[in-house]
Amino acid sequence: VSTHTSITPSTLEVDDMYRFDGKVNDVFVQQTGRSQFTLTSPAIVTIDGMIESTAEIDLLMRQSFESGQPVVIAARGYHQDVANTLAHNYVHGTLRVIPFEVRYDEIGANSLIDMSKVVQSKFINSLRGDLISTTSLDEDAGSAKKIDIQGDTIGIETQYKTNSLEQRAIDRQRIKLFKKLEGCSSTVQNILDARIKSLTPSFCSISIKTKKGLKGIEKDRANCAIRLMKDVSEFGFV
Repeated sequence: VSTHTSITPSTLEVDDMYRFDGKVNDVFVQQTGRSQFTLTSPAIVTIDGMIESTAEIDLLMRQSFESGQPVVIAARGYHQDVANTLAHNYVHGTLRVIPFEVRYDEIGANSLIDMSKVVQSKFINSLRGDLISTTSLDEDAGSAKKIDIQGDTIGIETQYKTNSLEQRAIDRQRIKLFKKLEGCSSTVQNILDARIKSLTPSFCSISIKTKKGLKGIEKDRANCAIRLMKDVSEFGFV
């Protein structure tokens, strides 16, 4: 819940996907003429590094071609030749490999590792000694039920059950971030809030327009009222 005093009206946003900031490589978008993608049952590879040549992802491209499975490669960036090659193959229907870029800033620095936990992929890190060229779909890639890429975000719908080992691992990561919120500065809080939101698949964001803003006990009462309404909607009683 957030408040504001601008001319923007009160809003209610509901989502049911894990969402991370990032975008499809600009060259790939220019060459294909597309910036929005919806993929069913794709493989997802998370690489903390730059893809400098197609030789580094040759194995991934070959495996995608042979299996026909769409692939999202989430990395820090791509050389223009790599993006051109992937775009050429995409346009001609040879490959469906999407080069997705996650920026390296205060929020994006941890987005890739959080994404790897959601899709259960190996977090490929060159600084740790991992080789991008040996990354395989069979051993290192994660999976999702559906991927939705629009604008500057990627939405991930998983197929884990509520009490599965995978879901509990994501829940533990979110709890760790909640604990870090205690006593942190506003800057760190904004970063942690963004990560917690990305690791929460079903959430409701409410922005309330007020004349003076809500603070202290007023904001606590608003939060309490909204949570009570959630219980009423879900269970029919409090």
